[in-house]
Amino acid sequence: MRTTSLTKQTAFLMAGRMLAFPLAFLVPIILVRYFSVKEFGYYKQLFLIFYVVIPIIDFGISNSLFYFIPKYPEIKDRILSHTFIILSIISVIVAISFWKLNTEIALIFTGSIALTPFIPYIGIFAVLWLFSTNLEIILIAEKKAFWAAIITFLSDATKSILTIGSVMLGGGLKEVLYALIITATLKLILMSVYLIKKKMIYLGYWDKKLVISQLKYAIPFGAAVIVTGIVTRSHQYIVSVLEGASVFAIYSVGCFQIPFLSIVEDSVAQTSLVRMTELTKIDNGLIEIALIISNSIRKLWILFFPAFIFFFINADNFVILLFTESYRESIPIFRIFILLIPLSAILIRHVPRAFAETGFLLKNNCIYLILTIILSLIFIKIWGISGPAIGYIIANAIWKMIFLIKCKSILKVGFKELLPIKSIFRVTFTTICIGVVNYFLLDLWPNNLMISLTLSFTIFVLLCTVVFW
Repeated sequence: MRTTSLTKQTAFLMAGRMLAFPLAFLVPIILVRYFSVKEFGYYKQLFLIFYVVIPIIDFGISNSLFYFIPKYPEIKDRILSHTFIILSIISVIVAISFWKLNTEIALIFTGSIALTPFIPYIGIFAVLWLFSTNLEIILIAEKKAFWAAIITFLSDATKSILTIGSVMLGGGLKEVLYALIITATLKLILMSVYLIKKKMIYLGYWDKKLVISQLKYAIPFGAAVIVTGIVTRSHQYIVSVLEGASVFAIYSVGCFQIPFLSIVEDSVAQTSLVRMTELTKIDNGLIEIALIISNSIRKLWILFFPAFIFFFINADNFVILLFTESYRESIPIFRIFILLIPLSAILIRHVPRAFAETGFLLKNNCIYLILTIILSLIFIKIWGISGPAIGYIIANAIWKMIFLIKCKSILKVGFKELLPIKSIFRVTFTTICIGVVNYFLLDLWPNNLMISLTLSFTIFVLLCTVVFW
């Protein structure tokens, strides 16, 4: 199935991820009930390493496919050949490093050697998972969003089922890592079969000029992504090293992101990027790109800001219901961290990529990293473990503002063409009023956490639906 409609492609991607969402959502909720606080902290520390390492392995090579395949569809087999050759070289280096330097890596990321035996396994999973996710990237770039959604659903669902199953059968961290490696291997096999069947890859092919062109785009972007990977985890890294596994478990629960919202954001960004890249080649393309940005922000704000208000008001019941009383200290951090939800609605981070402005991405992300580290270190001394969350939110807001100024310059439009100010103001004012009503109704609900949260959610959604309609 193939469609060129941006809305339909986004809908397909969101549907695939939404279907797998319930299982993925259950993973941390089940783990906190089988692992001690310290064991859960170790689990989160391993994934802190994973999310920092993934961009380093990729170095922008995989993500550059979003630019090159739509731009040069007639030579996509050559582009893919280069992509996998380069990734193979980097992956071998990374895998050996994780095997030989496992103690050093554990010390760098956690300040202790407790995770040393698990480091090689998280390295193997990172390499396999990165390779296998190229299948979805290829399908999205080819505008086969329906099949990309199917693959996403199957891989995410399998990963969640095997992870949950390994823990419920009495396994520990090592068994969880085995489950993840099996999932990535199955997905990699599926991608290999697809590429061979479509004759889309020839590993012996090497075009020096094309490789240089890919690397010129990918290296600055890859460096920017690496910096982003570090910056989005730097505040967690500071807590992990300075406070230890148990406190890090509390902090990481406070940094819990609502998967549904990140699914929506990523789906819109990926499909929009492909369309924007095409529009750069036509007359009046800049105006259409500005319209895409404005419409995306308007729609995301209608969804994201009410979500922020609801979770801010119901943070106590939400955190305790999902993660038990052991994580009550995570509630203030959660309230701070969900400020990312409305900030995420200002979706403009992918726009410079459509114009190959990868150098700007690197510079802006470096500013983001420096601000996050400085503010986190200052604020942790003032407000304890809530401090790094505050520092990260402030740095994110500044980062977004710089992106907005850059987009205005690239597209040669005003802020009012990029930001639907009137819609944002109406939704914000209306939702705050609804939130106030919802807050005063909390005392009327039963003491049961599930019932209270369900009633609060139902009333909130009904009020938003009626008012917005």
